[in-house]
Amino acid sequence: MYTSFTKTTQVIFYNYKQSTVQNALDFDFICGRDIPSVAAIVIPGSAKSFQKVFFGPQEILIPSYGSTAEACQNHPKADVFINYASYRSAFAATMEALDQPTIRVVSMLAEGIPEKDSKKMILKVRQLNAAACAVAAGKAASIEPCPHPINGDTASNHSISPSSDGNSINHKQNHIIPDHISKKHLDPSSSLPHSSPQQPLPKMIIGPSSIGAVQAGALRIGDAAGTIDNILTCRLFRPGHVGFVSKSGGLLNEMFNVISRAADGVFEGVAIGGDAFPGSTLTDHCLRYEQIPEVAMIVLLGELGGADEYGISAAMKEGRITKPVVAWVSGTCARLFATEVQFGHAGAKSGGAAESAAAKMAALKEAGAHVPESYEGFEAQIKSVFDDLVASGKVVPTSKDIAPSRTLPLTLAAAVKKGLIRVPTHIISTISDDRGEEPVYGGVSIRQILQGCVESQGGRPEGLKVASAVKENGVDRETKRQHTATNGNNVFGDPVIGKTISLLWFRRELPPFALRFIEMCLVLCADHGPCVSGAHNAIVTARAGRDLVSAVASGLLTIGPRFGGAIDGAARGFKDAVAAGQSPSEFVELMKRQGRRVMGIGHKVKTRENPDARVELIDQFVREHFPTQKYLDYARKVEDYTLSKAQNLILNVDGCIAAAFLDLLSPESGFFTAAEGEEAVAAGTLNGLFLVARAMGLVGHALDQKRLGQNLYRHPVEDTLYVPTPAKTFAEVDDENGGAIIP
Repeated sequence: MYTSFTKTTQVIFYNYKQSTVQNALDFDFICGRDIPSVAAIVIPGSAKSFQKVFFGPQEILIPSYGSTAEACQNHPKADVFINYASYRSAFAATMEALDQPTIRVVSMLAEGIPEKDSKKMILKVRQLNAAACAVAAGKAASIEPCPHPINGDTASNHSISPSSDGNSINHKQNHIIPDHISKKHLDPSSSLPHSSPQQPLPKMIIGPSSIGAVQAGALRIGDAAGTIDNILTCRLFRPGHVGFVSKSGGLLNEMFNVISRAADGVFEGVAIGGDAFPGSTLTDHCLRYEQIPEVAMIVLLGELGGADEYGISAAMKEGRITKPVVAWVSGTCARLFATEVQFGHAGAKSGGAAESAAAKMAALKEAGAHVPESYEGFEAQIKSVFDDLVASGKVVPTSKDIAPSRTLPLTLAAAVKKGLIRVPTHIISTISDDRGEEPVYGGVSIRQILQGCVESQGGRPEGLKVASAVKENGVDRETKRQHTATNGNNVFGDPVIGKTISLLWFRRELPPFALRFIEMCLVLCADHGPCVSGAHNAIVTARAGRDLVSAVASGLLTIGPRFGGAIDGAARGFKDAVAAGQSPSEFVELMKRQGRRVMGIGHKVKTRENPDARVELIDQFVREHFPTQKYLDYARKVEDYTLSKAQNLILNVDGCIAAAFLDLLSPESGFFTAAEGEEAVAAGTLNGLFLVARAMGLVGHALDQKRLGQNLYRHPVEDTLYVPTPAKTFAEVDDENGGAIIP
């Protein structure tokens, strides 16, 4: 009953991360699980759908829901909740998960959770567990006294209650914590009353700031254990006899390797996170390992700061932990500093002497733990204790020669890279290539095409003349901004296409820089390779023998909210947010609550470290030549906020064009009134820009296929996931496969 996870444990994954979910399923497969561990995915605010992933060689569909409650209702057997929300929403997501009666364990990845929120979560878990204990005992729910030990506290000397402001937790000091540790350093985070055989396992939080946990051969939570190669090296596909607990997620992975060399591997490993107030403590997990028959010894990696390790030493003295404990406390170098130093984790502070690594290790050693002289001796100490257990006959070690029950297939990309297979292509394109840093048209990069537009010789055009406000149709405008060189020639050349659009769409001649910006947008949006939906449609239609108009029309018909329409949607979103006076964070969070995507934000490949060259080109041009950058600045601030959530939530080319066009249409530019700018956005002008631009690319793809004489296109059968119909009822699928649809 003390084992947190088994081969049948299933999880609900919150805030979908495709690679992490796939890694979990890959772990399931090599461990020989019969059903996937991921039962459902929660994508907040979304409609119910399915996410396509691999379970070994086979593609399966994992259901996704818009709320935690809906996912729990449909998958009552899934009792672990993996919370991958950002620090801004992780607290609310965890509190909601704890309210679900089916959820037993919550794992939190997010760093930076405010301490007051951590305390609230801990208090909630204690309240729920105390109520469960009371119900099992046939008594009224009460937090104090709790009939189970909590972090070494006894029922008579432990209490917990919210303070008057509801944000803190008060604790009674007891004999387990040395008197010389001040009350402010007491660890209030233990929330795990340990169940008896007659009672169900209580609720438990792993984290915040936790990389997760691994039950060897059974379940992987989050990104714990790293790559599949590391999992194989550490033999995590089958259980060993060591229970390991650490604060550090990085050292969790390292210690898995150490324990696999020094012993027969871990049975379970948990990283509780480095915050000052973790949802479950080192002591909690050591007490739990004591009750797991398969765990023969405990390995502990603590760190300076806090008092958690004293709870373990007390439990050892009182006989509540009898299994061998090998321990090390990181932070011995703190003694070299004259003043308090904050190390990497929030809870790792070199405070008073009692919180030092040396003092904690001395207490553990006095209680009977095996403590090496240095970290370098940690592995040898583990090996010595394990060898003694084997020699005494207390442990029959798991063979290190056991291989995984299954071999994980290579992905197509990996097999091709290794030269193991060759894969035929299905479409030929000679006009464009979108695989590099920026699109290439006919062998020429977009940057080369636009180079003359973005940077004029000598930097900013000389002789910039700004006409004074004039009356035109009764409206005051600062118009006729003319960018001219000293010789009177327009440095932007003759943007006749931009001028044509200006006259036909806006019924006025905009200044040369605005006309060149329009042409830049046409170039940037003209094509994005043969694989996007519009180009694909045009190619398939052309190969079906249809005429050029039909091929182009089939591609244009895909333009909408999911393809191309993001420019229009981003413009409306940014404009409405600025008009409402919303800060970037308020705007993003409102969109999230409404279940709407922030148009113009996000990219499948580009990140903060690998920005989109097209966005940089537009940004540079606008800041060089536009009279105002109000909306572009706002969009960049939205990007700053979204990048704090994920590295790929950058301002994309659609969002950048939208923001720049809003600046051009704004009254501050002097070319449009507020009403005219609003009318242009409402009419879908920006979608018109994408339509005109992409038509050039669609014509190119259609002509390319005809020039190449390509035959009728038929999509390859091996590239299609066939789900048989009529299908079993959802309940039947859920019972058999844990929620996944397995063809």
